[in-house]
Amino acid sequence: MKHFCIVWVFLCCMSLLPVSGFSYDSEHYSVLQQGVKSWNAMRVREPETRFDLSGANMKGKNLKGIDFSHMNLTGALLDGSDLSEADLRGAVLDNAVFKNTLLYEALLRDASLRDADLEEAGLDGADMRGVVLDGAVLRQADLAGSLLRDASLRGTDLRAANLRMADLGGANLDGAYLWRAVLDGANLEGAVVTPVTIVETGSFADQAWAEKKGASLTIAEHDNSAGAIAVEKEAAGQQKSAEKMLAEKEETLKSDPDTATVYLEKSWPINPVQQKIRFGVTRDKVETLMYDVHQRELLVDNVSRWNKMRKESPEKPIRLAEATLSRKMLDGADLRNADLSGALLKRTDLVEADMRGANLRGANLREADLTNADLRGADLRGAYLWRANLSWTMWEGAIVDAQTVLGTGKKATPEWARKSGALYRLGD
Repeated sequence: MKHFCIVWVFLCCMSLLPVSGFSYDSEHYSVLQQGVKSWNAMRVREPETRFDLSGANMKGKNLKGIDFSHMNLTGALLDGSDLSEADLRGAVLDNAVFKNTLLYEALLRDASLRDADLEEAGLDGADMRGVVLDGAVLRQADLAGSLLRDASLRGTDLRAANLRMADLGGANLDGAYLWRAVLDGANLEGAVVTPVTIVETGSFADQAWAEKKGASLTIAEHDNSAGAIAVEKEAAGQQKSAEKMLAEKEETLKSDPDTATVYLEKSWPINPVQQKIRFGVTRDKVETLMYDVHQRELLVDNVSRWNKMRKESPEKPIRLAEATLSRKMLDGADLRNADLSGALLKRTDLVEADMRGANLRGANLREADLTNADLRGADLRGAYLWRANLSWTMWEGAIVDAQTVLGTGKKATPEWARKSGALYRLGD
């Protein structure tokens, strides 16, 4: 029983560790662990202190009524927590995760939540005046009766969100995605929409919709050519239907899979949220990526076509470094000599995938299914394979090191390498 208690305390503490790349004041955090009352009392005692909980793991915590105002909470993990009536005014919450989090009646005025994940969060009655939610995900979030006046919702994913009776007066909805959102009784007087904003019907915003809602349709200047072209097409009424675009894509892929990348380069959606959904990134950020977004799209879209392209163009470099490929069906994929360094392949199906000679340095393959996968000659230094299914995986010549985490959670050793036919390397 004594040992059980020690382990339990250890696991509880581990659950509160910061996300890699962030740090916070451990002394302040210890006060937070004592409860909301102790934390708020400290905030009163130290009104001039700059508090930082960036990257902190606070999943599933009862933080009702807590004072997080004007704090740095960048990248914080707050999934499933109760932040009802919390004070988050002026807080920096960029890239924070609030999935299924309760934020009822919370104060978020002038807070920054760029690229934050608030999927299915409860924000009923929250004060979000002047909040910045650019690029954030609010899919199926409950925003009924919330106050979003003058909020920035540029490129925000609001699919199926409940905005009943919400006040969006003066909000910037340039590039927002409102498909199937509930807008009954919502105030959109003076809200800004553009021809790349997708409204609740799934159509692009137009003058008729804007006038009906009391919003203002403007032609925003977009950084990418796709956006500019889209605005021109919208004005001229020449935009292709979704059905025609899909048919064109299918025909192109069937006739010549090797030209699929060329086609995809021309077929970027004009809405930034749709760009993220399809390519995992907005077009204006493509140049900063380590991977080829069009190769990623082709691989995820259809493995058979991907393999045909590889067969017809075996010398084509495969650039998928740091690509997000989690939970994808890639069984039997030809990934020979592919650069997958740093790629996210968590829970990905890679049964019988051919990964000979692939660069998987630092790749996250946690819980991936690598049954019968061919990893011969692959570089797995620093790869993370905890709980991966490695049944009948071929390891001959694969390179591992002391930082390679195997399916058991243990790190690779020279003895394991010898037994598996892999090569153990020291350093680079």
